[in-house]
Amino acid sequence: MKDYYEILGVSKDATLDEIKQAYRSLALKYHPDKNKGSKEAEEKFKEIANAYSVLSDKKRRNAYDESGTEGVRQTGFKGWTDTDDILRNFSDLFSGFGTRFHERYEPGMGQGLSQNIEAKVQVDFRTAALGGKIKFQLNGQDACSTCKGTGAKAGHSKSCKVCNGSGHSISTDSEYGNFFSITRPCQFCGGSGIDPSNKCSTCKGMGLVEKLRNVDVKVPEGTRSGQTLRLKGLGVPSVKTASAGDLYLTIEVIPDKEFHIDGNNVVSNLFVPFWTAAIGGKISCRTIRGEVVVTIHPGTSSGACLKLNGQGVKGGNHLFKVVISVPANLSKRQKELIKEIAKEAS
Repeated sequence: MKDYYEILGVSKDATLDEIKQAYRSLALKYHPDKNKGSKEAEEKFKEIANAYSVLSDKKRRNAYDESGTEGVRQTGFKGWTDTDDILRNFSDLFSGFGTRFHERYEPGMGQGLSQNIEAKVQVDFRTAALGGKIKFQLNGQDACSTCKGTGAKAGHSKSCKVCNGSGHSISTDSEYGNFFSITRPCQFCGGSGIDPSNKCSTCKGMGLVEKLRNVDVKVPEGTRSGQTLRLKGLGVPSVKTASAGDLYLTIEVIPDKEFHIDGNNVVSNLFVPFWTAAIGGKISCRTIRGEVVVTIHPGTSSGACLKLNGQGVKGGNHLFKVVISVPANLSKRQKELIKEIAKEAS
């Protein structure tokens, strides 16, 4: 696969304005209305849209620079495969260029198409590390229960007499040689395709209402901050197919005061009394999986690393960094004993 920077013809330190300018120029060259019937132009149009979608987004661009296309996939971006989707989503980029690109509008229920949505959720450290289930509330669009998502009274629609139920009107821009077709929402029905007198009063004919949903999510073991989970069927539903888009859920792991992740290893400090470090012994300590007892060998120094095999994430280990602790308040007898030891050692 070609490099995204090469596809747009920009340098790796290109600014956002330079990336937009390059994309506009190439999109005009390979636009479907200009290259009717050309599969090669269509594929090129998709290719430059994917490159622009990555390089114009800070998070995706950083992921691409660090890990290539695999890094981009981790952000949840799957790439564009439909030219109509590209035209609908990027039409605003071409204002002021003396051309007009498609604005595609479909009637009813989220413009007739299922839609993917994005959300973020915080997950505590141990759940992300070990895996588990979380619950959260999602406020988004869902099918109107009054009209069953049809947008019409009593669930039976009467088509708009102006657009014949299509929800849109199509014209060509003669100013530029009838080159680009323009699809706009029907002004009479507001794009719903339903006669205004027959619209559902709850959803105003659109088939969708705002709804608060309770969502249960299974978080895989070893989930990291920035990782995106795809939850099928939790996006905006479609009146045409009775299916819904997907929810792309970005995870933010709440840092833990005691533990942190290094690869698949869990790392924490192990505070050892200086006398145990000197003569050895056993100490009870905590891991993300519970309490364990570790053996301290005589003469252990501060900064030493102790390893517990298999106690990390996904087969990783737990690494303890030894920190020698010295009590702040010693008794008179303890001080005398330490002085004796110091005298002998010298």
